[in-house]
Amino acid sequence: MSVCRITTLTMKSKEGEDELGQNFVSTAASKFPEAEQLLQIRADDTTVVAISLYESTEAMK
Repeated sequence: MSVCRITTLTMKSKEGEDELGQNFVSTAASKFPEAEQLLQIRADDTTVVAISLYESTEAMK
């Protein structure tokens, strides 16, 4: 069964969120190689929701 991890991050500034977003795009695949899918949703200027999908709980660990 697939497992989804959802993380919400709130930054102190729009600039901080901009930096986080760029970092996620350039490094997420190498930081989370077991993830089947990685998604980042910008909810507003300082909040992002990161969603990762894994094949199983074991793969997520």
